[in-house]
Amino acid sequence: GETGSGKELAAKAIHANSCRRDGPFVVVDCSNLSESLIESLLYGHVKGAFTGAHADHRGLVAEADGGTLFLDEVGELPLGLQKSFLRVLQEHRFRAVGAVREQASDFRLVAATNRDLEAMTRADAFRSDLLFRLRTVEVALPPLRDRGADVLLLAEHCVRRACARYSLAPKRLAPQLEPVLRGYPWPGNVRELGNVMESAVIEAGADPVIYPKHLPGAVRLSTLDARRRPESGPAPVQERPVPSPEAIPSYEEHKAARDRDYFQALMEASGHDVPTASRISGLSVPSVYRRLSILSVSTRVKPRG
Repeated sequence: GETGSGKELAAKAIHANSCRRDGPFVVVDCSNLSESLIESLLYGHVKGAFTGAHADHRGLVAEADGGTLFLDEVGELPLGLQKSFLRVLQEHRFRAVGAVREQASDFRLVAATNRDLEAMTRADAFRSDLLFRLRTVEVALPPLRDRGADVLLLAEHCVRRACARYSLAPKRLAPQLEPVLRGYPWPGNVRELGNVMESAVIEAGADPVIYPKHLPGAVRLSTLDARRRPESGPAPVQERPVPSPEAIPSYEEHKAARDRDYFQALMEASGHDVPTASRISGLSVPSVYRRLSILSVSTRVKPRG
């Protein structure tokens, strides 16, 4: 599923409705794992295993014993670790860093990704045997823009939660909100909807009804832009000229350009606030900073004039 579509909530629902509900639910954010400490984080280490290992440490795989281990953004799992984790997944046994004996951990694995793992396997960026092992049961979560009237139910839920958080009287949605909420593409999906409705609750203050005027400007403007586009019929089919080889960038260049466009739009939508961008995108704050640095996207608003 796309970023913000509710993958972790779905994983928690699976855990809560299973026979492991009384066990731990352990989250591993694969997009925020340090290459140098990843094995210690997952498998633990014994005292003296490396510089700074002053005591034994239980890893996340051991912590998940009797419960659920949730690998968030499993497509970001380093290639070098995928082989060892495949064995852990098959045998449910692992060895802490510096340890002699193996340990067992009885966990259920739930993994989530917003990437095309099949394409990654073809590019040798993800192990095919691990992909096959992960695909025991596959659930595709649709993006919010494809969920029709669900956006209104989710918006009402977000409003109730925000009102409770800020100790405000209950608020209802004005009928005028429906075309705005259903017409917005929600690139950040349910996570973005939650932030937008929380902002609207704060903006509405003592008003018992939330109107379009209480929504952030980016949402209102997006709907207005859509209305201004002329509703012409299908464009006539035109022959597409064959591009020259020199006009086609490399895949990496194309991907970098697309990523740069996304993060530029993300920073504009978040008011150039990285924590807000993190909540919208679903990436951790360090991951946002890392990608902004790689793509040379500024975190500051450029002065005019």
